[in-house]
Amino acid sequence: MARRTGGRGFWAGFLTGLAIVVLAGLALAWIYPPLQPPALDEGALEAPGAPDSPEAAAAPEPLLTPAPGPVVDGLPSLGAPAEDGAEPGPGSPSLVPADDG
Repeated sequence: MARRTGGRGFWAGFLTGLAIVVLAGLALAWIYPPLQPPALDEGALEAPGAPDSPEAAAAPEPLLTPAPGPVVDGLPSLGAPAEDGAEPGPGSPSLVPADDG
């Protein structure tokens, strides 16, 4: 069975470890001093001006360009859109009803 020391061994080890940590921290702070904030110019903390209005900006170029032909060989092309009264070309009918007015 272990001897009872009244906690003296714990406190001695704890205080010794604490002293080592404090001395190591002071030594490292002396070797590597804390960094100072950088010197700032006069105008560095002023906000920049407002951007140009949207009307002044040029229109963006399209990100995607249509393929020059069918992507998969062997598929029928849609062809030109059908004019009024003409038969619809190949492909799916429109999901939007035609305006017969």
